[in-house]
Amino acid sequence: LLIPELKGVCIHTTHRNQDRIYRIKSILSTAVSMKFERDGKEVSIAEYFRD
Repeated sequence: LLIPELKGVCIHTTHRNQDRIYRIKSILSTAVSMKFERDGKEVSIAEYFRD
């Protein structure tokens, strides 16, 4: 898994009025385990981006 390698990585955002820098402290869930409802059906984040 990439989780240990991502810890401490800096993320630069430019989509707001001001640029921001965030540092990854931890990853709590995977894209496969996190789910939400879409069109009355439960889908994982991984399934959503795979389609």
